[in-house]
Parts: sequence; C-alpha cells; structure tokens
Amino acid sequence: MGRSIVMLLLASAVLAASAHAAQRTSVATGRWSAPATWAGGQVPADGDSVVVAAGTEVTYDVAARTVAGMVVEAGAALRFDPDASSALSSSANVVIEGRLTMRPANASVDQLLQFTGVNEAAFVGGGMVPLATDVGLWVMVDGQLDLVGTPRSGWLRLAGGIAAGATAATLDAAPTGWRAGDEIVVAPTEPPTVDEPAFDGFDAATLTQVAGAAIAWNTPAARAHPRVENRWSAEVMNLTRNVRIEGRSTGRAHVFIHSRRPQTVNYVQIRYMGPRKPAEVGTDPVLGRYGLHFHHGYDGSRGSQVIGTVVRDTGAHAFVPHLSHGIAFHDTVSYTTYDEAYWWDLSPDTVTWGDETHDTVYDHALAARVLYDPPFRGYRLGGFSLGQGLRNVLRDSAAVGVRGNGEASGFNWPESSGASQEHGVWDFSRGNVAHNNAVNGVFIWQNDNERHLLANFDAYHNGRYGLRHGAYVNIYHYINGTLYGNGDGALYLQAVSAGPLASRFDRMTFDGGDIVDYLIVSDDHTSDGTVEPTVFRDVVLRRARVAAVHIGLSDRDNPDALDFEYPTFATPADVVFTPDAPDANVVRIQTGAASAVRVTKAGRTTIAPFARADADHSLPQSSLTAPLGGSVLSGTATLEAYAFDDTGIARIDLYVDNVLRGSATAPPYRYSLVTAPLGAGWRTFQLKATDLAGNVNYSNIASYRIDDGGAPQPPQPPANDREAPTVKLFTPVKNQVVSNTTAVTADAHDDFGVSKVEFYASNLLIGTDTSLPYALSWDTRGVANGAYTIAARAYDYSGNVASDEVINVIVANTTIDRIFASGFQP
Repeated sequence: MGRSIVMLLLASAVLAASAHAAQRTSVATGRWSAPATWAGGQVPADGDSVVVAAGTEVTYDVAARTVAGMVVEAGAALRFDPDASSALSSSANVVIEGRLTMRPANASVDQLLQFTGVNEAAFVGGGMVPLATDVGLWVMVDGQLDLVGTPRSGWLRLAGGIAAGATAATLDAAPTGWRAGDEIVVAPTEPPTVDEPAFDGFDAATLTQVAGAAIAWNTPAARAHPRVENRWSAEVMNLTRNVRIEGRSTGRAHVFIHSRRPQTVNYVQIRYMGPRKPAEVGTDPVLGRYGLHFHHGYDGSRGSQVIGTVVRDTGAHAFVPHLSHGIAFHDTVSYTTYDEAYWWDLSPDTVTWGDETHDTVYDHALAARVLYDPPFRGYRLGGFSLGQGLRNVLRDSAAVGVRGNGEASGFNWPESSGASQEHGVWDFSRGNVAHNNAVNGVFIWQNDNERHLLANFDAYHNGRYGLRHGAYVNIYHYINGTLYGNGDGALYLQAVSAGPLASRFDRMTFDGGDIVDYLIVSDDHTSDGTVEPTVFRDVVLRRARVAAVHIGLSDRDNPDALDFEYPTFATPADVVFTPDAPDANVVRIQTGAASAVRVTKAGRTTIAPFARADADHSLPQSSLTAPLGGSVLSGTATLEAYAFDDTGIARIDLYVDNVLRGSATAPPYRYSLVTAPLGAGWRTFQLKATDLAGNVNYSNIASYRIDDGGAPQPPQPPANDREAPTVKLFTPVKNQVVSNTTAVTADAHDDFGVSKVEFYASNLLIGTDTSLPYALSWDTRGVANGAYTIAARAYDYSGNVASDEVINVIVANTTIDRIFASGFQP
C-alpha cells in the first residue's frame, strides 16, 4: 500500500470521528500552549482535532486538554513536558507515525493519555489500518513509543506468610520505587480445600509506608496468605505508575503497534483496554484490540523493551507479541485480564501453518487473575499461551488466579501451536511457578516432532492438577520440578508418547499435601502407551491418602506402560487399578540395583532389573539475562547468561553478529566485551550452548544498540580456516502449500562469521541476506504453480559453503492473486 494511501487512511480514521471539530496543525517546533507553534496562531482548544506535522516537535505543557483525535506524522514528535503533571484526553484515535514521548522527570510528575467516550459496541476489529470506530492508540509505519515512567518494581514476593487482618509484611527484597499511596495487590496461596478464595482471594490495598523490604498498608487483609511448605510465598504486585495510557471502565480502548521500529514501554500503567461486544451468551472480545498489541512488526520490533509495565482491568489479552520478533518483557504484570493474559495468535488447527513469533523473552512476568466471559467457559484459558515460533524464552515467571474450565491452566501449550511441526519449543528451564489456578497449573497438548524440556518449575495449590499432560506424538522431558497440594492430583497423564522415544520425568517431586487420594492419574490415552514406557527416574512420591499411581479406564481402551527407576514412595500403596482399566496396563518398579517388580491388574511379580544407565535426554538451554535485550551498550560491557542441561554444561559461547566473541565454561557465565569494534547501531547477540554429551543448542537472538564506535570491524578468519558454516532451513517446511508472499528463513553460524545466506527455489536464486536472522519474503506470484525445492546456502568469510534444503514445497496461487501482483488497482 502506497504511503499516500496510508496517510489518507490515518487522517480519515481521526477526522471521521470528529467531522465538526476544528483541525489544528503545528507549523513550528515549540510548546503546545504557544500560538507560534500552530497554524494561524490558534492553540488547540477542547474539542479540536490535532495534527503534529512532519518536521515539528510539540511539547505538551498544559494541565489538561480534550481533543477529538490526533495524528503525529512521520518525522514529527509529541513530547509531554517532563517537569509538569498533565493529562491529554481524546474522544477519537491517536495515531503515531512519528514519536510519542512521555518521560516524567521524577516520581511526583504524573502523565496521562486517556480515551474518553469510547463506544465498544461500534468496534469492528481486524485489519492493519486505523478505523474511526476502533478508538485507541495506533502506532503505525515508523511510529515509536518512548514511554518511560519512574522505575518501580513490578512484583516481588512476601518473605513469609501473613494472617487474615494483617496490615504489614516484609518482602523478599527491597522494592525499587514503591511509595506510600501506591496500590498493591497480594495474590492467594491458600490450599484448594478452601474453595473459591483459593483462586480469587486477592487482597488489594494502598501502601502507607515503605522502609527497605518492610511495607505497610491501609486495609486489613481479608484472607490469610500463608507461606507454603516453607518454600513458596505470595506475589505482591504494585499497580501504580506515573505514566498511564487508559480508556475508561465504561468504554475500553486499545493499544495497537504496527510499526517497523523498536518500542520502549517501560514502567507504564495500561488500563481499561480490550473492548468487548455482546454475544449470544456473554460477550466476545474484538479481534486485534487488546491491552498492548504488537502486530506484524516482524524484525522491525527487535530491540523493543516492555519493562515494569502493568496492564490491568482489560477486556481482552494484556500482552500480545503477534508476528513481532525480539521483544523483551521484564517484570511485567497482567492483573484482571479477560482471555489469555500473555497471548499468542495460534494457527487455527493442527494442520494449517500459523503466524510465528521469534525470540520473545518473558522474564519475571506475572499473570494474575485471568478471567473468561461467560465464566462457565474458557476451556483452554491460560495465563501464558506458549505458541509457535523459534527461540522463545519464559523464565522466572508466575501464573496465579487463572479461572476457566476443562483444560484451563497457568501455562498452556495448546495443540495448534504445533502446526508448524518444528517451531513450538520454548526455553522453560528456570524458575516458573503456577499456583492457585482454578483448574491446572501446566497444560500440555502440543503435538509435534520436537524435544521439549520443562525444568526447574513448580505447580502448587491448583484446583485440579499441577500438570496435565496430553501430548502424545513427541518427547517431553520434565526435570527438577515439584507438584504440590493440587486439588485432584499432581499429574494427570492423559496421553503417552507413541514411540519410539518416550516422555520422561526426572528428579520430580509429586506431593499430595495430604489432600488427595492419588498423585499420578493415568487414563484416556489416544495411543498405545506400551510401545515405549513413560519413564519416571529418581522421583519422590509422597503424601497421598491412598496410592501414588492410579490407572483407570481409557475411553479408547489403550493401555499404558510406566517405568519407575529408583523412585521413593511414601504413600500407603504404590499402584492401584480400577476394575475397568485395560488388562494390558503395566507398571515396572526398580527401587535398587537388584530389586524390581512388575505390577498389573493380575498382581505383582519379581522381575530382573530393567533400569538403563542414566543418559543425556535434552538439549542444553541458555539465554542472556543481563542486560535486557534492547539495552544500550558502550565502553566495556559485561553480559551475564543462564544455562541448564540435564547432564551438565561444557561451554557457553557468545556470538555477536554471528562472530565468536567470548566463551565461558562454568557459572556464573559472564562476558566482558569491548563494544567499539562491534560498530555503532543495533547488533545481534546469541549464545551457543554445548553440553557434556556434545549436544549443541542456540539461544534466542537478543538485540542491543552499540552507542560507540564507527563501522563494525569485519571478522578476521585464520588463513587455514577450512571449516564450513552450519546452516538450517526453518521455513517453509516440507510439503507446505504457499501462495502470495511467504517467509523463507534459515539459521546459519560460523565462529568467524557468516558473510551471507542465499535462498534458492529449484536452483533459482530468489534472494540473499547478510545478517541474523536470515530471512526474506518470497513473492511466489512470480513463478508458476507447482512443486519447488527450497534451499539455503551459507558462506563464511573464507569462502567455505554449506547448504540445507526442503523438498516439494507447493506453490498454489490463484488468478486473482497474480492480477493484483501485476499492479492492477480496482
């Protein structure tokens, strides 16, 4: 779409809602209140529409104004006066093609952009251009948000528990920026035996005092928030920010970012977003109109930061990175959100290719009180929806108070996220906790051909199961987790791997907290689980009232095989079968080097030891933890990384723009880097993790901006460099049907740098890329329909070459596709 058409649509989206308003256009850089800033010397009054014209920067310096829409053109800027509290309200769209800056000078300055009089029933939804009906903040084309409130810790945890009636507590660390007058909320931690308060027992209050880690508040806690097992404590979130983007409770707006530039949304409160419309039963969300929605930014969104930001009281999805790569979310809070809080736009089914988002980092993110309308639905509701894409990371995060029914959960791997067959693996290896959710803590239904790892996670006091596993055609490896005190059991093993490799549980603790009869419930299998046993090794099973394992009827009459290698049972019985369970179910238990039994419905028999030698079962995981992606580096920068592997890490290598720049062999993994030789501008950083078994896995790609130096110094490979780079073609996949433009992507690495990656369709060069991530948009309308072989060819700076290919991609364009591709305009 031509730029003139885009500008016309942007203007009409504002002015259609304000046809009777006077339009005021800036003609010079200056203050909002200065007549010289505006055409004809007319300062915008309440009810006017505003255009901040290209080449001008306007400083908003009035206490309050209500406009009938605004456009900040490309090359223009609207800047809130950093030294004065102010509110700007709009009854129509605010469209940012240039820059919007809200950066208060100190914590006593409050800045508000608010949308008023919004008619949610008029929303249309969908599409990629502003609509006058869909009132909200639109960031378009090259638009940038530069929103930075005073730093405040988003959420911490109590150092211990508190009783009902408490008005003071100590946090597990001193918060940054918390002040008297801030609004806080304490999450529930009570067991599911207390019923509804376990899932909705949030206590809201206003801080009256902050002294180090000690806080006090004004309203006595309505519920107790106990410390659980002397290990887990309640999250305490601070909802107050001095930069605010809001609708109203009677008319919710939205934030829509469809820009090819990185965004900064730090320490902001976003409230009353996500409009809903009446439905046959209850209400429905409006497609694409969410709390904070990055939409089809592709690689242009790399380097975006969302830090310490709260999205609250929102009718549909809080944080959405939709086909927008490389965004870092840190210390964020979603509170009282309808529909999935951290949402992924999934493929519509398990066959159709879906939009992929790459290199997202959710770091210390909180989903709290996630709702659904009507409340009796929400069968797959989740705090975090973990969908398709490459190299995505979720760490040190929590989901609490997710409602819904059926298969709802705190962390949700939905079935359709495996449609791409290779691109649904997340780094879920550090510090994630799901608790006090109405149904499940973790729900797995992602069927693909990849090796998944969930490590170092906990799920406690959820209404049904800590973990519900329903994926059956892949390999899931669970390790170093605790499932405690969940209402129906620790694990619902609803599906088993079809083989030849099995899912397994290593060093897991299944603890019933003395409130359930069984810890592991196994039934209703799609596949015959006896092809390859599901393995439990070095697990602890304790505090169930009847037995550790319950094996019941399968609707499909498919049996299961479970192997317990060196378990610790602390339950009245180890295994029980229901009378109608399939006869072929079998459980083998080996508790020592020379002691093993086979348990079936027919009884128990002694068997030869069967446990195999411990082995490597997973790829190593790694990610950069400091500084956050999107940060500015200069001088000598120190970078820190995290890594995990089931057998151990041998080495973590740091690559910058695909050139090896450092290595670390033991934690803490740190790298000291002189930035000037890297060259000024945005640079890509990636880790290469090698485990003790020799397995290699690459981390997410993080973007940092180098603020010193000039042109990057090219890599200098040695004269005897004969080692070819590695290359892997990611998209499209074998037998994929493509039309119009389709993404062709690859990953390539070399210690001394990859000079370029070429892409071919049946030996015809269709494009070249010279930097990570290697990708191009292939316009298939320029070739005949039919089968093509897609290949990627990587070159290093010594001329060594490697290639990878996918066979039989099918191009299928219609005649209409080709007519429009020729430039025809209706």
